[in-house]
Amino acid sequence: MDKQKEQFIKDGFGHILWLDIVNSEHYDGFGNLTDHLADDAWLQTLLAHYQFTGAPLEALRRELTAVRPHFRRIAQTLNQNRPLTDEEIALLNEYLAEPGIRALHRTAVEEYVVEYRPVQSGWRWVLAETAASLAHMLNPKQQKRIKICPNPGCNWVFFDQTKGNSRRWCNDLTCGNRDKVRRFRARQKASAV
Repeated sequence: MDKQKEQFIKDGFGHILWLDIVNSEHYDGFGNLTDHLADDAWLQTLLAHYQFTGAPLEALRRELTAVRPHFRRIAQTLNQNRPLTDEEIALLNEYLAEPGIRALHRTAVEEYVVEYRPVQSGWRWVLAETAASLAHMLNPKQQKRIKICPNPGCNWVFFDQTKGNSRRWCNDLTCGNRDKVRRFRARQKASAV
């Protein structure tokens, strides 16, 4: 695995496409922003990881930057256990409408797989697949597992895979620990008064 892809995975990307797009506007926990969509190497790593080809970077960057706040709003809606609005559904349907065809092919281990392939690959197909990855999570069991880190300097959107759906922080070692330190210092300050 090359260093760029290794860092991509280490940073928490590469699991669910639409969450990677939402989290490409990445706050470090202290409120400092990194816009990964502005980084060609990051964007190329994303495309390679999800096996997209033929997408012109500038058009894709522009479109993903435009759709990202809409997908974040959908994440906030889901995090609050509210149903999607008609506008949010219309937005997803707009991207899902990208034409494609179903094709049967044989894998290396002699299994048959039906695959949905684009009529024309490019940035529109990347957006359609991003919307599809979000749409596949719109069922009551998965929807309840979409959460947003409560650290105001972070706001990482994540899918809680714990058995009891009890995960609160994007990462207990970073944002969770910072919260514990804040509460400890507040108690120390209160007891010193």
